[in-house]
Amino acid sequence: MSKKQRVVYAILFFLVMTGIFMISQQKNSYRLKELNQAETLQITVALLDYRNVPSDEGGTLYQNLLQQTSVIARQFNALLFEDEQNYIDTTIELTDIREQARQLDGFSDITSLQLSKEQVQRDETYYKALKESGKTLPLESLTFGRLIISLLTILGVAWFPLISVVNARLIVDEKEHESLLKGQPRSLTQRLVRNFIKKSLILGGLLVLTIGYLAILQSISGSGFGDLSLIEVVYQNKFVITTVVKKICYYILFGYLVFMLSFLISSVLNNITKNSYVTVIIECMTYAFIWLFPTQLKLATVLSPSLIIEGTSYVSINQGVMYLLGSIVVLIVIFFIQLKLSRGGRRND
Repeated sequence: MSKKQRVVYAILFFLVMTGIFMISQQKNSYRLKELNQAETLQITVALLDYRNVPSDEGGTLYQNLLQQTSVIARQFNALLFEDEQNYIDTTIELTDIREQARQLDGFSDITSLQLSKEQVQRDETYYKALKESGKTLPLESLTFGRLIISLLTILGVAWFPLISVVNARLIVDEKEHESLLKGQPRSLTQRLVRNFIKKSLILGGLLVLTIGYLAILQSISGSGFGDLSLIEVVYQNKFVITTVVKKICYYILFGYLVFMLSFLISSVLNNITKNSYVTVIIECMTYAFIWLFPTQLKLATVLSPSLIIEGTSYVSINQGVMYLLGSIVVLIVIFFIQLKLSRGGRRND
């Protein structure tokens, strides 16, 4: 990479980080109001089938939707007057009503107009924990910890495809390694290990640089860093409460394990296809299928840290770590089998 390219990438990096930071400065109350209005619209559409039914008539599902409409209106008023405790109470009440709705006849007809089951369960866990702990709902801009989590959540969705592109030319590049050109060849395994360590250090450096730059922007803005022990929700066979710091650590752990897995997948596929473009296409198509068929490819959702940690895939964090470690071990074995077979083939030649 030339010096000019490095400068361009550096400028692009700082512009993106600055843009993300500026977006995060929007008050959380604005985001919650937009969410409230979207939910109001969904309920309004769901009630269209009952537009000629008097409010005191209709089935249980209709009455449930009317209850949701009333609570959502109270929820909006709580936001309007920045009444944090009232907002928490109405949200808990709303999750209970939505849970009841899922058991009623006809709910399948309006599934697309209601929050998903995991979102309702996540909200219930989060707001009940807030109420029990006596902590308030942050209505101002994102705290520093939650800013980092938001960034990692977005990155977690695109992480595997990005890393796949970075690792696509592993074997190709190692065949042109400088040690070969100087007549002092190292083994392929040694070169790949050095490559892995180098990329790991670069990724670690980028993470530190990102957090450091955002911390500087946070200080300049005067927003402060907030409480890093704030409540967050993760999935462990059910939605459970954790802290901001622990959730950030989960993302870093999963990100590194997915990086290791991608490195090994690319090495194995490079050996088979001998083509970096085919390697990228296979990896990206596999990742796309996860989003198209999440139920059928449940185990493969570990390739997306966000799906695991946020509970969208219903694979717990512990299960995800075990699946990733198991896959890494299997791929290491496959790689060394490939290496042995290729050496045996060269001897026979």
